[in-house]
Amino acid sequence: MNQPLVTVATFTTAVEGNLAKGCLQAAGIPAFLKDGGMAVHLTHALGAVTLQVVEDDAEDAREILRLAAELER
Repeated sequence: MNQPLVTVATFTTAVEGNLAKGCLQAAGIPAFLKDGGMAVHLTHALGAVTLQVVEDDAEDAREILRLAAELER
């Protein structure tokens, strides 16, 4: 059964996106980055790096990312 991917976060750089992706993967949630196929300068300007997970994992992924952001403060 293929589930649709949903965006759980958007980042301005691929580095930020990869850090968040690693956080989700460490928690057992498969995650995927999508850059929208934009040129690098537009990606930075528009925040076009998106982090996606399957729909069933979206709520857990958002909670994990929220908790990770709190730890950074």
